[in-house]
Amino acid sequence: MPNDDPGFSYTPIVTVGQATTTATYYDEVRVPYSNLVGDLHGGWGLIASQLNHERVGLAAVSVLSFRTVRRCRRMGRNNQY
Repeated sequence: MPNDDPGFSYTPIVTVGQATTTATYYDEVRVPYSNLVGDLHGGWGLIASQLNHERVGLAAVSVLSFRTVRRCRRMGRNNQY
């Protein structure tokens, strides 16, 4: 939807690294039926599905981060800089 439509607003979210994201807000937004994604009033199901995909990605990043920290600790103990 165009970001200048009535009722739509967003604010930037500061993140670590180069990632950029925003929080979006919809207050009494009216969308033509032809622009709906999925079923009318079915937005929560769509976003819940997407959040599950993001959780899998975050889990993978967490495992890699844990391995990196563990390796750094081991190198520090052995003075292997």
